[in-house]
Amino acid sequence: MSTHTDIADAVVAAINDAELGEFTAERKMRAQVTREQAEAGIIVQVIPRRVVSSHVDRRHTQELYTIDVGIVRAVDPDDLTACGVLDDLAESIKHLLELQRLDGYPAAVWQETEYLIGAGYSEEHLDTQRTFLAVLRLVFLVSN
Repeated sequence: MSTHTDIADAVVAAINDAELGEFTAERKMRAQVTREQAEAGIIVQVIPRRVVSSHVDRRHTQELYTIDVGIVRAVDPDDLTACGVLDDLAESIKHLLELQRLDGYPAAVWQETEYLIGAGYSEEHLDTQRTFLAVLRLVFLVSN
């Protein structure tokens, strides 16, 4: 397997080991959730996104691995409690993975987290799609 998928698998393991709720995080190569899946429960998908390599010196490189963690659930747009619970889950995952190494891939050092709240969390999206969507974009550094 590639380093990128190994890091994504380590993120999946960290989330699942933390027992943050009644869901199982899964690694996917692209985001894909059906309406039926979103209605059945919380979906947490971990998706390897990109790698940026740079030379530190003649013998060493650094690679930044970007991993997205998507949280999806069908919700009633008027139920602010349900949206709050899902937002809290995103924050819990964020805090779980920040400022530490992954047990499943200790060579990966957390660098940053961006909590993307885009169109998926807008009022219009909630009204029309009735779906909560949050994406955490994590970046890990691996030096060679």
